[in-house]
Amino acid sequence: MAIVLVTGGEGQLGQELKQHVPQGHDLVSLSKSQLDITQDEQIAAAFERYQPDWIINAAAFTDVEASESNVELVQTINVEAVKSLLAYANKFQARFLQISTDYVFDGKSSEPYKEDDKTKPMNVYGDSKLKAEGIVLAEKGLVVRTSWLYSSHHKNFLDTMLRLFENQKEVKVVNDQVGTPTNAASLAKILFRLIDQNADGIFHWSGGLVMSWYDFACQIHGLALDKGLVSVGAKVVPVDSQGFPQKAKRPAWSPLSRKKCCDFLDLEPNAWREELSQEIDLYGKGKL
Repeated sequence: MAIVLVTGGEGQLGQELKQHVPQGHDLVSLSKSQLDITQDEQIAAAFERYQPDWIINAAAFTDVEASESNVELVQTINVEAVKSLLAYANKFQARFLQISTDYVFDGKSSEPYKEDDKTKPMNVYGDSKLKAEGIVLAEKGLVVRTSWLYSSHHKNFLDTMLRLFENQKEVKVVNDQVGTPTNAASLAKILFRLIDQNADGIFHWSGGLVMSWYDFACQIHGLALDKGLVSVGAKVVPVDSQGFPQKAKRPAWSPLSRKKCCDFLDLEPNAWREELSQEIDLYGKGKL
């Protein structure tokens, strides 16, 4: 029985990990109130109590825009806390899995990013996550980069769009930022598969289709209308990023190639539309 300790258990990935624990694993999912990763004494107590075999660090400062005004706090949570967690993992001989992001890239590529492509973050958040990657990889840990995470619960793009479609006649969405939306449940399952294979190094896992935020919104809108989840046929309007001025620069192109992960785990590409449809169904049930 492998004991897996998850930090950031209240987030959407943490919740999906709890829902998809495979046989042979004992999951300990801790929220920030149960384990503040910036507090060494809390980390020590958690390791002493649970004696984990693996750590999945899903805790992070993830507000990309707010990161630009909170550099020191982002450094504390996304970098220094990773050092502390990893030190205790080494002390207790536990393996370490760090969740990272497509924002470690600058968006200058024209092909989906591979694991060994050159990194160059454009914002404070991406820079902090890249620093954390280096810390984990130096100790032969496992880093899994993902992108545009969505689920049927928690605050995310899917939730935002469904609420807007129900209450507005027109929804403006940027069409000049392109990536690969990722189902949080799919990612959770992949993380357990990688743990089972005792993987290390860097892997990418993201959705199966390259699209803009506008494209993604259109897919959500179409499925929601088909399912009768939204009563107002809101029009989705494409706009460029200049219409939404922000402090943090975002990569214009950040799709992730998951070929390495599929080859390593001998996986067939998943059906992204079915995953999105299932999450919209779950969202609808939760709101009824």
